Amino acid sequence: MLKEIVIAIQSYFKAHQFISRHRLWKWILIPGIVYMLLFCTSMYFFGRSASNVIEYLSTVTGISRWLHKMQSSVLVFFATIGGMMIWLLLMFFYFSLFKYIWLIIGSPVFAYLSEKTEALLEGTEPFAAHLGASLAAEAADIDALSLSAHQGRAPPISA
Repeated sequence: MLKEIVIAIQSYFKAHQFISRHRLWKWILIPGIVYMLLFCTSMYFFGRSASNVIEYLSTVTGISRWLHKMQSSVLVFFATIGGMMIWLLLMFFYFSLFKYIWLIIGSPVFAYLSEKTEALLEGTEPFAAHLGASLAAEAADIDALSLSAHQGRAPPISA
């Protein structure tokens, strides 16, 4: 276990050197700042909506009226602790659900950064290998379609 922790720390410093050497900071910092702003904004609104849900539930069930009528500080304490636990549960739910939305929004930048890193490690151009193979396949499909249309046959069905 200790070996894995040491490897993880060393990998962090190697990644930092790689980013510095290849000037990839703009591809790290800008998406990081945008992701942080989106995270903070969404957690603020999710926190407010969770509070509104708890307030709505306490009003609908009549707990708030009952606590006010009982005037017991122990009951109010337990109701407050229960409300905080429900709030935390809702926040965990919101975070686990909506973090994927923000990752999907940022995925084009992360994909470009991944391709750029792979290209730097292998010494090739980013997207060149994938783009060349995909363009060759498209050109072959277009040739097959135009040939079959020219000969009056139905185009071949490709899988």
